[in-house]
Amino acid sequence: MRYFVYYPPKDSMRLIDVSENVLVDDILTLVKKEFGLDIEDSHETESSIVLSYNGSDLKPKWCLSDLSIPSGSTIHCLYREKKVTDLYIHCSFNKQIFKLFDSSITNETTIRTIRKIISNRLGLPLSTFCLETYDGKRRLYDQMKLIYYDLQIHDHIYLKVWQGYEKFINACVKGFIEPFSHDDLSRHYQTQIALYIAAFYGKISLIIHLMTIEFQGHMDLANSVMQQGARSDRPVGEHPSRQWSSELTKETLPEMDKCPIHIAVERGHVKMVDLFVRQSILCTQIRDPITDLLPYKTALSYSLQAIDKHDKQRYRLIYHYLHDKQFNLKIPLNSNGNYVSDLLTSKMSAGAIHHSSANLVYVSLPFYCKIIR
Repeated sequence: MRYFVYYPPKDSMRLIDVSENVLVDDILTLVKKEFGLDIEDSHETESSIVLSYNGSDLKPKWCLSDLSIPSGSTIHCLYREKKVTDLYIHCSFNKQIFKLFDSSITNETTIRTIRKIISNRLGLPLSTFCLETYDGKRRLYDQMKLIYYDLQIHDHIYLKVWQGYEKFINACVKGFIEPFSHDDLSRHYQTQIALYIAAFYGKISLIIHLMTIEFQGHMDLANSVMQQGARSDRPVGEHPSRQWSSELTKETLPEMDKCPIHIAVERGHVKMVDLFVRQSILCTQIRDPITDLLPYKTALSYSLQAIDKHDKQRYRLIYHYLHDKQFNLKIPLNSNGNYVSDLLTSKMSAGAIHHSSANLVYVSLPFYCKIIR
C-alpha cells in the first residue's frame, strides 16, 4: 500500500510503500529514516515522534490493516512534546499517583507552597492532609523547603490524610457520601470537608460515546451534607484534635479560611453557587481571605481573566447572579428589627417582597448582615 507522509517542520512530503499487515511502529521507523529524525531527551521535556491521521495519533502497536486507512492517504509525522512531571504525589486516599506539573517549583520551594498547589489541583482542604517522604519515615513540615529533606524535582512524595479518613475523602471526591462520625465535632468537620470537595468538583459533564451526560453526584452530596448542618459560609477549619492551633495556622495559611462558596465561585460552578445562595443568602457577604473580595467581585475578576469563551460565560453568569443579590435584594424586617424568615428567600424578587406588607421595613443585604452581626 502506498501513502504520503507529511512532515510539517520541514514542509516536506515522502512517498512510502508498505505491506497491509505492517504495524504503525514499523512505519514510524521507516519515516524516521526518510526524514533523518532523532529525539534527544532533556530534563525539561519528553519528546516523541508520532504518526497522525485525520487528527488522531496512531498507536505504535496498531496494525495498519485494522485502521482502514485508504491507500494514497496523507499521514502526518508530528513531534509530541510532554513536560516532565515536577513531582509525583502518591495519594493515600485513593492509592493513585498524581503527577504535579508546575514550573514554579524548585528545590527552594516550601512544603507549604506545594501543599497549596496540591489543594488547588485535587480539591482537598488543607487541614485534611500532610506530606511525607515516599518511604513514610519523615513528615514534611510547611515552613521547610524541599532541599532540607534532600528532595529534588521529579521526586516522589507521599500524601497522607487523617487516619480513618481515606475511604470518606475518596467517596466525597467521587460524589458519594460515607457514614459520619458519631462524635459531634468530628461530624461537623466531616460535613464541611464534604461540602468543600463538592464545591470544588461541582457538576461534572462526562462525554461518553459522543453523548454528554451530566453527573449530579456532587450536587447531591452538597444537598445531603447541608441537611446535616454544613454551611457554605463557613471554612472547614482544623481537625478536632488540632483546633488548639487553628489561629496560629491561619496566620501562616490564610487559605484555611476559604469557604465552600469561595471555591464554587473560583471553579465557576453556576448551579453550586445557586444552591449555596438558596441555602443561606449570607454566603454572598463572606470575603475571600486572600483577596478580601466579596464573591460577586471574585466572579467578575475571574471572568475578566478567563480566556476560554465558555469559562468567561460561566463567570459572567455567576457575577450577574450575585450582583443582583448584592444590590437589588431587599430584606424585610418587622417593627422589632427581627428577620422575617418566610420572606428571605432568593426565589422571590425584590418587587414581590416590596408588596408583601406595608408594615415592614426594607433594608439592603449588606446592611442586614451588619445588623445581625
